[in-house]
Order: sequence, then structure tokens, then C-alpha cells
Amino acid sequence: MPLTRSFKELVESQMASDPAFAEALRHEGVNSMTPARMALLAFAKSWTYPILGNEDGAVVENLFEQARALAKDVEASAADPPEFAAWLEILREKPRGNLNQWEDTLHAVTDYFGLSTDR
Repeated sequence: MPLTRSFKELVESQMASDPAFAEALRHEGVNSMTPARMALLAFAKSWTYPILGNEDGAVVENLFEQARALAKDVEASAADPPEFAAWLEILREKPRGNLNQWEDTLHAVTDYFGLSTDR
């Protein structure tokens, strides 16, 4: 077996040879988008939206408002990582006073989802 095999090929071969692994992977995929994940992903997408002109600032603000509305009543579940609850608590409100904490949280969220932050 060559060392240059892709991860996708490795997972596919493991799924073909191990039905329990395949079932667990399908189960994880179905359950992976909890309400907390969806809300945090909305914040991450807002934070990484490209600002190319003056009109994009309003678009980003609208995206953050939508993310706040989505996160308003969301609680992290047992299936979510423990930091999700703290992240949601910080991001639900508009940044006031401690802007560094709010931005640090957004960086942590975007890192978690593997999104780029150029800010």
C-alpha cells in the first residue's frame, strides 16, 4: 500500500471492511449538526464573510444579527464539545466593553470549523 493514499480512500476501505465502523460514521454524520453547532457555524460564516466594499459591512452586520437570532434560545447539548456553551454565551450579545474576548471567541469558533479568518 503506497503512503500517498488519501484519507478519503482510507475511510472508504475501512467502511467497506467494517460494517460497525460504517454504521458509526453514518450515525455521527446524521447527528453532527446540533442546534448549537448550527448557531456557531452561522457566527463563523459571518466573521469570515469577505468585506470587499462599503456595502459589505451592512451585509456582515445582517449576518451577525441572523446568527444572534439563531443562537437566542439555543443551548449546547451533551453531544456538543464543552466549550460550545461558553462560546454561545459570549456571542449571543453584541460586543460591548471586552471586544478582545468576543473576537478571541470568534477566532476559536472559526478554527473549530476550519474556516479562514483574515481579520
